[in-house]
Amino acid sequence: ELFGVAAIVLRHVGDLPRGDGHVDRFYSADVLPPVDSSDSDHRWIAVAELDTWSDMPPVHLQQIRTCVSDLRHPELPSPRRLPWTQPGWYSAACRWISEQAEGIVAGTVEQITCWEQSCVLRVSTQDGLLFFKALPEMYAVEIPAVEMLASRFASNIPATVAVSIEKRWLLMRDFGGRPLMDCRDSASWHSAIHVYASMQRSMELHVDQMEAVGIPARPLGDLSQHLTNLLADEAALLSGQEGGLSPEERDELRVALPGIETHVQRIERLGIADTLEHGDLHAHNINVGDDGLVFYDWTLTAVTHPFLSMAYLEQFLEGKNSALPVSLESLREAYVKHWSTIAEVPDLRQGLRSAMVLLPLYWALTYHQFIMPFLEPRDRWLREKGVPFHLRQFLRHKLRAD
Repeated sequence: ELFGVAAIVLRHVGDLPRGDGHVDRFYSADVLPPVDSSDSDHRWIAVAELDTWSDMPPVHLQQIRTCVSDLRHPELPSPRRLPWTQPGWYSAACRWISEQAEGIVAGTVEQITCWEQSCVLRVSTQDGLLFFKALPEMYAVEIPAVEMLASRFASNIPATVAVSIEKRWLLMRDFGGRPLMDCRDSASWHSAIHVYASMQRSMELHVDQMEAVGIPARPLGDLSQHLTNLLADEAALLSGQEGGLSPEERDELRVALPGIETHVQRIERLGIADTLEHGDLHAHNINVGDDGLVFYDWTLTAVTHPFLSMAYLEQFLEGKNSALPVSLESLREAYVKHWSTIAEVPDLRQGLRSAMVLLPLYWALTYHQFIMPFLEPRDRWLREKGVPFHLRQFLRHKLRAD
């Protein structure tokens, strides 16, 4: 917009601190035709000029050279390279969208977001808005998960127009409405809890189907062993690095292992079956519209203990009580009562508290097993502190509880 050039962002290349508390942020972009190179308000620099160009700090030039090298050697990228970071990807995506949807208004395929987790395009058609979502390998499960869940809960899952499993592309209808977080009526909040918990209870009978479409099984009974393996992974803990786990913190976690197992067993004694778990159930991933509630962004969905969903939502809402039309306690009570035919409500409350304790460990393992292995080396810096961050969150939560 600044230069009047039509372009789409390919990737965030990196940041360079200025020294005054600000940073210079670098992006690469794919310039879309037509390109007017005669505009006197800005100047295009040929790659050959970079070695002799002196109008930019050397560190900035190095960022540009690295980016240009990436783009000029497409045969070199890592197998984890995100497709939407390559020139020409946008044009190919637009062609596919036009093949799948009718009545597209010319020139209305607009980039909404672009980062390592997805690239989202908004498409205007004569019948309303569509949203196109391209996913990285680590989030590929969202496509079959959404298709399978929509077949059972059509009014509560985004409606798909077309998908490409191979390309990890998802074309959905706009479901409108507004995020639950923006709703100031208690009925919408209680309805969200009721609908979601009912979906979880319903899917208890369809675990085999969920696993068949690729939704991973993550039983809490495996948590202690996975955590032991994680604590032996120096690279994942960023040992000796800024933001990494200290030797003292790692020792504290090892000492806590028996107590962790106690919480796991407390939850398992409830006799509640593993079922659908959203993976990122916060109040901005639930939309309230005229036609009801829609739950979206199923990128980290799993088959595991259902209480992790409510624990995540409760964690998200901590500190936001004044902005809510309902109390956390009332939401918690409404949720656990969906399992009151299986266990006593006081025991369910205690089980939910244990799920809150275990949640940061579950998320540390999410990063270790389902996110970091799928990032190419140049993008790891964006998420690598996730493992030590969540392990440290567990220790802080434990300290408060003690």
